[in-house]
Amino acid sequence: MFNFFKKKPDQAINPVSAPATNPEQITASLVTPQTVPTPEPAIEKSQSWSERLKQSLSKTRKQLGNQLASLFGGGKIDADVYEELETILITSDVGVNATRNLLTDIKNRVKAQNLDDTVQLKAALKAA
Repeated sequence: MFNFFKKKPDQAINPVSAPATNPEQITASLVTPQTVPTPEPAIEKSQSWSERLKQSLSKTRKQLGNQLASLFGGGKIDADVYEELETILITSDVGVNATRNLLTDIKNRVKAQNLDDTVQLKAALKAA
């Protein structure tokens, strides 16, 4: 009924090897030093705070530039373009208020100058 308490033949305990009783073996194991390889210290290239900041900002600038380039590749100006521009600006940490102000200004320029192409929208965004 309770077979799980019985030892199974393949789980027999392996006998531990007997310790050395010969005095020569004992002294040889004590005298022989074990060599442990020492790891070489890793040389780190530490960058200053300003270098790390410049590197991070350059990545952000490249990403923002690539996203804007894909948006202004050509095509008609419609609500989807404004929405995508808003998403790009907000995700690039421009800020919500700055994004709203830019979009309001861009929409006013598009109406005033009768712009209908995203290439023209890019020029209007640069002027804003």
